[in-house]
Amino acid sequence: MPKRSKGEAVQQARTLREAVLEALYEAELKGERNPGQARQRPVFVSERIAGVLAGKAEIDSILANHLIGWEVDRVTAVDLSILRLGIWELASKPDVPTKVILAEATRLADRYSTGESAKFVNGVLSAAAAKLRPSERT
Repeated sequence: MPKRSKGEAVQQARTLREAVLEALYEAELKGERNPGQARQRPVFVSERIAGVLAGKAEIDSILANHLIGWEVDRVTAVDLSILRLGIWELASKPDVPTKVILAEATRLADRYSTGESAKFVNGVLSAAAAKLRPSERT
């Protein structure tokens, strides 16, 4: 099998993150704990969905500490799904650089949410990253 270029790998990871976002968003709207459980998904996707949903209470606690002037339950479902994914990756995927997590979350917010969401998501995740990964500068 031919080796993929870095650009192809980045694009595939972006596509997979979009699938994670879709499932987390759906779960948030429907109040589900195992969205699309019967579906076969790539490990990248299923690992993130399971991790976010299993750690939702802890993730939301971390988010609450960084939502200045906001409550978790007032954040839009799409922004909340993006933030939860970002927090989970910051806490659980040390092999993924902080700047990649922030850039991908910001890109998702820019693409799928409101005009101000990208700045909001970047600010919240940057603050969380400073606590979760103090040795890594963003």
